[in-house]
Amino acid sequence: MKKDRASGPRGSRIKIPMSFVKSLDLDKSHVVRVNQGKRNLSIESAAAVVDLFNAKGETVSIFDVLPFLNKFKPYFCQGCEKG
Repeated sequence: MKKDRASGPRGSRIKIPMSFVKSLDLDKSHVVRVNQGKRNLSIESAAAVVDLFNAKGETVSIFDVLPFLNKFKPYFCQGCEKG
């Protein structure tokens, strides 16, 4: 399934469906601005979005929701086996 992506000044990210707004306990206008790339979600809200996508059967990572974290990927798993 192709992921719907929005892009903005903070990079390409997954668009958050408006059906998730109530579950996230966020304002609709905030989610719209996140989808436009003008705002970011908190880590807690981003983790909730990942859980909601996974419950829907779509595989999404925190890096898809918060693309600015990509620069920190090498630090998340230092010393892990490469495979």
